[in-house]
Amino acid sequence: MLKISRSVEGKNARNPGYGDIQVLLERLLVEVVSANYRYFTQEVLVHSQSVADAQRWCWPPLLSNELQLSGLVGHALSAVCPVSLPEEPISRKQSKEDADERTAPASRSGRADFYGRYGQRSIALELKRSSMSTAGKGQFEISKKKWAAVETQAQQALVHMRSRSHEKGLYGHPVGIGLLVTRMGRVVVPGEDEAKTLSDAAAEFTDASTKLMQTLKPDFFATYRPPAEMQITEGWDETKSGVKIFPGVTFAARVRVHSRGN
Repeated sequence: MLKISRSVEGKNARNPGYGDIQVLLERLLVEVVSANYRYFTQEVLVHSQSVADAQRWCWPPLLSNELQLSGLVGHALSAVCPVSLPEEPISRKQSKEDADERTAPASRSGRADFYGRYGQRSIALELKRSSMSTAGKGQFEISKKKWAAVETQAQQALVHMRSRSHEKGLYGHPVGIGLLVTRMGRVVVPGEDEAKTLSDAAAEFTDASTKLMQTLKPDFFATYRPPAEMQITEGWDETKSGVKIFPGVTFAARVRVHSRGN
């Protein structure tokens, strides 16, 4: 289940004439979790031909590393935005030939993880992925560092687009979005009752996600609790006999909108 815990505010970001960013983020996440479940379903069918409890050996991209998550988000963005591209050289300081061959150096701020057109808006989306334990304490440091990075990148992307928006056809009504996706989970101790662990992890996820939202103070925050059959996974540790539970994923976004003409 997808739940919105904090919505984007401000008349500039919520302007329906140019494109409501709250609606964009909601539609994007619906596509993300839907595509993730389709991937999981197909993977179950494949694994069921060779192993029992096939769902426990699946590894959908929403729970995986940043590169695989990036593919999922890029696919979702293409379903929401009629124009979308990964690794867009948004500074436009390179020639098209250089950009095509990637021969000219580009700063990190000169490329957006994703670029899209939504309504009349030009969207630069910067993505980071983090993970943390629901059971431990003091687990927020990695997420805080990645959050700081994605905030900065979203602002840099907005500055680049705004500086070129006066040119015909470039970056109308620009918006920079920094999105941090945090996977939360815990180890299942051998002999531990899995039903109880699932219940405990669900409660821990509620507490941890609330604290994460309070820590990051994002403009937008959502949580996703996958179906129970997706939460327990096997194949961990060196012997591949370890079991982990992933009760949910959080989505925190910083929205940077030009204060004038948006």
